[in-house]
Amino acid sequence: MTGKNNDISAVYKIEQAIGQCEIVPILPAVVSRFLAQLAGMELTPATLAELLESDPALTILALQLCRKKGISINAATGAGVSWIQQMFRTVTLREIRDAVLSARIYGSLEEDVRTGFRRELTRHSLAAACCAERLAQAASPALNGRTSYLAGLLHDTGKFLLEEVMPKSFDALLEEARSGKSSFCFVERKNLGTDHTIIGKRFAQKLRLPGEVILGIWLHHEHTGALSEAVPQARIACVIELADCIVRRSGIGESGSYDEAAAETIDSITSGLGLTSEQIQRVEQDLPEIVRQKSETAGLTILRPGWAYCNALREITSQLTAESARLSEESVRLQSNASHYDFVRELLPNVNSTTTAIEVAEQLAICWQRFYQTGPVCVYLIGADTAKSVEAVIVENQQKTKTSVFDVPEDIVLIPQTASDKFEVLDASDYADWLLEQSEVEFDLGRTKLIPLQSAGRTVGVIIFELRHPAGSTSSPQGQGDISQRFAPAARLGAILLDLLESIRAEQWFAERFAEVLTTGGQRTEDRGQKIERPTSNIEQRTQKTDAEALAEMAAGAAHELNNPLSVISGRAQLLANTETDPEKKRILEQIQQNAGELAAIIDDLMSYANPPAPKPTEMTIRQIIDEAIDLAGTKTPINRANIKIEISPDTPNVFVDSAQIDIAVSNIICNALESYEGQAGSLTIQASGDKTNSLVTIQIIDTGRGMDEQTLAKAAQPFFSAKPAGRKRGMGLAHCQRLIELNRGTLAIESEEGKGTTVTVGLPCR
Repeated sequence: MTGKNNDISAVYKIEQAIGQCEIVPILPAVVSRFLAQLAGMELTPATLAELLESDPALTILALQLCRKKGISINAATGAGVSWIQQMFRTVTLREIRDAVLSARIYGSLEEDVRTGFRRELTRHSLAAACCAERLAQAASPALNGRTSYLAGLLHDTGKFLLEEVMPKSFDALLEEARSGKSSFCFVERKNLGTDHTIIGKRFAQKLRLPGEVILGIWLHHEHTGALSEAVPQARIACVIELADCIVRRSGIGESGSYDEAAAETIDSITSGLGLTSEQIQRVEQDLPEIVRQKSETAGLTILRPGWAYCNALREITSQLTAESARLSEESVRLQSNASHYDFVRELLPNVNSTTTAIEVAEQLAICWQRFYQTGPVCVYLIGADTAKSVEAVIVENQQKTKTSVFDVPEDIVLIPQTASDKFEVLDASDYADWLLEQSEVEFDLGRTKLIPLQSAGRTVGVIIFELRHPAGSTSSPQGQGDISQRFAPAARLGAILLDLLESIRAEQWFAERFAEVLTTGGQRTEDRGQKIERPTSNIEQRTQKTDAEALAEMAAGAAHELNNPLSVISGRAQLLANTETDPEKKRILEQIQQNAGELAAIIDDLMSYANPPAPKPTEMTIRQIIDEAIDLAGTKTPINRANIKIEISPDTPNVFVDSAQIDIAVSNIICNALESYEGQAGSLTIQASGDKTNSLVTIQIIDTGRGMDEQTLAKAAQPFFSAKPAGRKRGMGLAHCQRLIELNRGTLAIESEEGKGTTVTVGLPCR
């Protein structure tokens, strides 16, 4: 305490110390009530709002969260929202929980004189808030009740702060006010040169509270009746001053002021607010019950607050421990999913429609060894169960691979019964010793595992590998689950790819046989004494499938197997990246999320190609088709319409197509044509005309760009083929165009000459 002759420097030191104070310690009883509701899953937004607004310290903590989040608290209006609702838009329950758990607890857990006064000061503030809300609503003209409530709850914030930074001096000031039956504000000014209203005002400004709330905190001891006439915004200070007087007269709580509120002051403020004595009397009668309910909400009525706090803390600690264990398991699963994603990203770019099944098996074995850090890996393909030999690839290390054909003993079943029924990791020594004995690579049979490669309920191959790192024991159900979950996604992806290529291989075989029959006038090669070697697969079960159907099956399988893990990878990577402070780790996590999105886009492209929606044809003019396609292309690549020459024959009939699908197809062709000019904008000619019967309209998109050689032209419309540098294009553009055009009973043809340009001809039906 500085005495009567305090100077400006002493006041400055007090205000500087209080300015460094961020939050007010919270009573153990209040924290115990918060934690009990949290542990009991009772903390809804409504109950949390009620609890936060029943204790000044909790309110200050929440307002500090708002300030750190950059939330500007606006004064609530009749049609507006309260500050609590404004906060809930940005601040989460987890952040509020963590802030309460991190806050300092007031005093000791045992009830003492100081804790008792703090509890009563809290009740006084709560009563002033409830009283101010009722008075504001009854005033003429009425004031906003919620804003008045907030100002009343925080009107003695300066006292909480003074006790926090200078507890001994605060006790001395309190004792002087009590013994002299004086106003605490008067004792503060005499000894400190400042008072809690000034301190509270500056703290409220720091919290960026609305101006009306700041005025209520600052001026509630200044007899503001005359001031409110000159400054209408100060009317709320009149409400707070009147509420403070009524609460003190009612004996609710303890404020630290022990002088009697002058009756003439109450009457003057009452009259200035347009209130009657009957209204004041009703408010005063209802106030004790309202405050009792609010005090119970805040936990102020708990008889043993220290015991309640410890019990609630023990319960919430148990829940947090369980949550921490769950997050740890989720982190392990995320790491596993991230590894699966890397596996997919490494394997898929090496596969296209020209890749053979054994080449995919080789890539699968190489990726498997690298990502799972195993020893030697062998993949063998399954054709017919009764085959006398199998084709296999063995990877001893990343630089040494070998493709071989192994004899199958007569008593050997290629697919173990256990593996044919469900996905399971087996000991290779029980099922594959016949193959390992024929290989020139040494496998440690005690550590070698066998996994079936299953797609659509069919085993298309088997992968055998030497396990060099613990992955659970297959001797227990728990260990079997762990090791199966680790390897299952990669095994299923490999099986889907092998199954797809097997389907394409079968279709190619039948196409070649059909072409041979046509060219020999119906006499098959077998009839001329030549034997044809058929692929050793269940081809007969797949004779009716087209390439598109096979791709649809692969896409559906890939989407089913990969979309959920990819969603987990992307979501968890984003979650970890948002909380990661290490820049390098954050960059890696963001790369994982970005590449997971790219892989999901590849799957979307597959599904879009294989299973497009059925067309809904309508009659359209060819000019409208071309104009819409040019506009759509302009959203993908820069277009100068002056460089596009459109020539449409006058007698060109309308077409009968799904305009949305044809617009997409033609716009992609236009984009390809414009991109054929290297480093400069080129011209483009679009010609349209009908045939002699007016049953077909032909659109020709002609460019004079770099053109294509014969090999590129032959593959131009194949899925996943692109002449662009690796990583820039997925190669689905022309394949997707052809798919959409054919769905609309149209045709697509490409003519090109390297160095001279390309002409793409699209035929569309008229009816």
